[in-house]
Amino acid sequence: GGCNYVGESTVNDFLGDSITLAKAGLQLCQDYRAQKDEAKRLADALFKVNMRGGSIDKVEEIYGGVLDFLQGNRKLDDGEPYLFCHSTWLELQTMSDNYRDEDGDLVYETDKNGVERPLKINQVPHMNIMKFTAGNSQSPYYSLKHHYYIFDGTYPQKQIGYCSAPDALAATQDHTTPKTLTICPRAWENPNRLRAQILLPVPKGQVTKRQSLHDITPGATTLFHELFHLVWGNEATTPNSGEKYGWSDMRRLNAPNLLRNPETFAWAAVAYDITMNDQSEGGHRTEFYSGYATRG
Repeated sequence: GGCNYVGESTVNDFLGDSITLAKAGLQLCQDYRAQKDEAKRLADALFKVNMRGGSIDKVEEIYGGVLDFLQGNRKLDDGEPYLFCHSTWLELQTMSDNYRDEDGDLVYETDKNGVERPLKINQVPHMNIMKFTAGNSQSPYYSLKHHYYIFDGTYPQKQIGYCSAPDALAATQDHTTPKTLTICPRAWENPNRLRAQILLPVPKGQVTKRQSLHDITPGATTLFHELFHLVWGNEATTPNSGEKYGWSDMRRLNAPNLLRNPETFAWAAVAYDITMNDQSEGGHRTEFYSGYATRG
């Protein structure tokens, strides 16, 4: 919902690139087993496959689940998810606002004078339990699509919600049925397709001239990242210390937590797609196992 401003062709481009990235991730796993040097360097660097808790089989399983979903071969238990291109599908409420039921209708109670009055959110027992569980800093939001309440923090622009946060790109939530995947306007602003970037690999020793993988990720990277949350669930795709996005932060995770970090899967897929498709020079391909483009 709310994706008209993005355009069907852009959404399809991002989905197509996500399929290509999932396939690149699977190829990385196959080539790792085949003892291909580029695959071993990348998988050992990003997933720590060669260390305790590392598993190329698990990496393959996780990529495979995402690809199966994208190709229509995997169904989510709670139905086909909703894709939103803004966070305005949620309405910020207060606990003293009128309560709406699962049909979106107001619920009335009759007061002592026989007058019907709308029930407030804070008069509904299960809403008070949800509020207590969420904590004082969380507010109720009403989903116009699901006719359901979820709790979240407040954001700079209250009527916009999550996507008004300065660093907000996307969010996947599984409190509702079906799940939702929200890609914020900022994430659609990168029009670059996969393999469209100009590569500037340097010899391995020239680290001062490095081109970071982060600087050349395609626009679809955010969507691809969120698909891991969507398919495998937020709990299974969040490291114990929280998600990590930068190269140095990811490198601090141990192998089991790297398997729970979607950005690691996104970076590995982008990196290996480039390695497979960039023209080699002198028998050497562009690689990113160091976090930046090198060759030779």
